Amino acid sequence: MLPSRWSDPAISELRATILVLAIGTGLCVVLAAMGWPGAPNHCLLEGDCYCEAPRPGPIAQPANTWSLLGFGIAGIWVAWRSGRDRASARSPFLRGRLYPGLYASALAFMGPGAALFHASLTDWGGAVDVLSMLGWVCFLLYYNLTSLYGWSQSRFLTAYVATIAIAITPRLLFGPAGVPLFALLLLAWFATEALIGRPAGTLGIRQPVERRRRYFWAFIAINLLALFTWTGSHAGGWLCDPSSLLQGHALWHVLNAAAAALLYPYLRSERIDPEHAAQQGVADGPATARLN
Repeated sequence: MLPSRWSDPAISELRATILVLAIGTGLCVVLAAMGWPGAPNHCLLEGDCYCEAPRPGPIAQPANTWSLLGFGIAGIWVAWRSGRDRASARSPFLRGRLYPGLYASALAFMGPGAALFHASLTDWGGAVDVLSMLGWVCFLLYYNLTSLYGWSQSRFLTAYVATIAIAITPRLLFGPAGVPLFALLLLAWFATEALIGRPAGTLGIRQPVERRRRYFWAFIAINLLALFTWTGSHAGGWLCDPSSLLQGHALWHVLNAAAAALLYPYLRSERIDPEHAAQQGVADGPATARLN
């Protein structure tokens, strides 16, 4: 029997996130034991799998694989923190368990999702890597649309699941369109970020959303640093040493995990004038409460 604390509803996000990590890690272990079946990734043919030279054994790229633990730690932290914060904060993001639970799980899944690529260097592993990134960016895009336009939870979930279902088709995910699709959704998310803080009526905004932008700018700053390391971590790059256990792409993973974790306090800081929400008839949307 599980301890009573483990069954506490207050840690439901933590349970869900740990379950996602357990499934993802278990999949990695099983497929590694099978010798990573599947066609090799195109990066092997091109001679540039993010610099680190493939090694014999179950983990082809140790540095680029183990550095992905940062995403699991970040997801667990978000899940644990959201459970603690709910009791004292009136943040719309924390009104229910769907949004923090899904964000924590999507963040955590980027760890084993990318590990399936870096440990195996298979074609399908690269597809799962892209899929994990799509799950993260889709959350950010559709949550912003939910906040700005008063979407219901069911509409949010429909858009989220439909996008993932379309993206998972072999033609998109296993073809060259996977990464461009991620880039397109990322740009769409940034476009919605430009609407945060704008008055109602701007581009059809139903309710003005305010957040503590310093967390968002910290996210951008860390990602710019991460991008700087990523550009030098390809074959021939200034950070590239294929035989080294210290890899620039591994640092890219760690920085991205830290930046993504910073989006939790950013989303948690969301607030809206409750009087405006009542006037607009969107009291059931996610952004209907002012922070304490």
